[in-house]
Amino acid sequence: MTEIISKSFGPDGAEISVQTDNHETAGSVTVTQRGHRCKIGHLQVKPDFRGQHLGAILLERAEKWAEQKVLPEIYGKLEPVPGSEAALLAILKSRGYSVNFKTGIVRKKF
Repeated sequence: MTEIISKSFGPDGAEISVQTDNHETAGSVTVTQRGHRCKIGHLQVKPDFRGQHLGAILLERAEKWAEQKVLPEIYGKLEPVPGSEAALLAILKSRGYSVNFKTGIVRKKF
């Protein structure tokens, strides 16, 4: 699983995915420009591929997409798969995201 694919859907959005050697999608995230910010959504890693740091890789690629668009902030709604809450929070914190536990909104300023 070495290939990262970014598929644009218009000038203001993309889906970033990690593909296996067999062309199976192991995980993905969407990015959308919302005014002067970047919204991340649908961050997911398939169960068979969890524990391989793919969530962190996908977040890093989402951040690069936002930086290329010169957007000063990236944000999204926290929607962890049950049982993955601690791992998701660890990834977000390690990448510098703030978390509002009342709203579930996560954000990072560049």
